[in-house]
Amino acid sequence: MARCEMKLPDEFMDKLSKLGDKFDAVAPKVLKSGGEVVLSQMKDNLKSVIGRDTKVKSRSTGALEKSLGITPALQDRQGEWNIRVGVGDSKDKKGVPDALKAQVLEYGKAGQPAKPWMKPARRKARKKAISRMEDVLKRELDL
Repeated sequence: MARCEMKLPDEFMDKLSKLGDKFDAVAPKVLKSGGEVVLSQMKDNLKSVIGRDTKVKSRSTGALEKSLGITPALQDRQGEWNIRVGVGDSKDKKGVPDALKAQVLEYGKAGQPAKPWMKPARRKARKKAISRMEDVLKRELDL
C-alpha cells in the first residue's frame, strides 16, 4: 500500500494525552474523519493527473481511483493509533499492482515524467484534516 504520513501538531497531541482512557473509544472515529478528507483530496488530485500531457489518448479504466481507500484505525504495539489512506493491494486484470501504477504516476519512469498527486494531496488536506479531527474529537467528548 502506498504510504502517506502526517504528524499532528504538539498542542493537539497534548490535548489528546489529557483524555486518558476516553481517547481509545473515540480515536477510530477521529482518525477516520481526517482520513476521509485526505482520501477526497487524493481522488481529486488523481483525477486531475490521469491522462494529462500524454502523447496518446488515456486508456484509464478508473481502477486506480477505485483502489484508493482507508484502513480501519488500529493500535500498534507502542499504543499509537494508526490509519492508512492510499492505494490498496489490488491488481488489474493483467496482474499489475495498482500501487505500482500509483508510484509511476507520482515519481515517473524513463520516458514518462512524474505527475505528483499524493504529496500535493497530503499538503492540501493537512489543515482541513486536522481541523475536521479536532471538530469530531470535541463533538465526541461533549456527549
